[in-house]
Amino acid sequence: MSPSSNPGYTVDSAIRMTGPSANPAPVQILANGNFNTDLSSWRTTQTDSQAGNSFVWSNGVAAISMPGANGGGGPFGFDDQAQLTQTISNAVAGQAWFTSILFSVANVGDGCSLSASTDSEQLFSADYGFPSAHTGPVNASGIFKNTPSAYNVLIYCYNYDQGYDVTPTLDNIGLSVFNPSTGTNPIRPTSGRADFSINNGRAQVQFTRIDSRYTTPAYIEQLLGHAAEASQHVTLTGDVYINIPNGGANCIATMGTNGDQMWIVQNVVSSQTYHVDLNYTTTQAGQYMALFTTCTGTQVCSTQFDNVMLTLNSF
Repeated sequence: MSPSSNPGYTVDSAIRMTGPSANPAPVQILANGNFNTDLSSWRTTQTDSQAGNSFVWSNGVAAISMPGANGGGGPFGFDDQAQLTQTISNAVAGQAWFTSILFSVANVGDGCSLSASTDSEQLFSADYGFPSAHTGPVNASGIFKNTPSAYNVLIYCYNYDQGYDVTPTLDNIGLSVFNPSTGTNPIRPTSGRADFSINNGRAQVQFTRIDSRYTTPAYIEQLLGHAAEASQHVTLTGDVYINIPNGGANCIATMGTNGDQMWIVQNVVSSQTYHVDLNYTTTQAGQYMALFTTCTGTQVCSTQFDNVMLTLNSF
């Protein structure tokens, strides 16, 4: 027993929740994620239903053509999806993971989304709204709830107004696992976070083309290492930067879990910085952290998230 510095009682044991002093080394468990010469180790588990197209190898990437109204789709465009799958091993429930995909699509039309999942749970979903093109990495991290046996990458695109042909491509797909470690911040591993791109050390959602009639919703999601429970005291901290350099846009940003929206700012029409530090009592259970932003208008703008931390049982 260790005597307490406070008279009147003693402490015979204690548990301290803490992380490792150094990040564990990642172990890559996917094969041929760079598609240097072919699509070996991968299979198409869902084809483009408009034309029955599958992913093909093309100049070092996995590509698929989704025909719009001008290329053989329906008279009002298309609503379609296609999926690549690889069998995986050497990963178990409770293990931290980090995944990254280089995603490129031109002529988005109304919108496209990219998601990754295992055979038993979704890892992330990223949305790209009307009507901009995109090229860049999409990263996410978390902890496996169940032991996975397959890794899936799903592309979903819809196009009702434009009639573009859409040819999304995938490259540099990676899935690394880390040894489990205990930490007070359930968003993990610390070596990466869900993002669309990194700008000056911040996760950035860049709206390159927006429209006065349509919003352009984008989500950054990550599974929590420890799910939040209903009626639990949590602390949410983080920095949010909304950049509207030339006016002409109206933006919203929110942070929370899939059970509770904990923080929101809306009707933002000029560049603003928000330093979030709040205590919150949850009303529902939450399995993942969600950062959301959307803008409407006519000018280029962006939203950046940084230093986001959710601490459970904090007050």
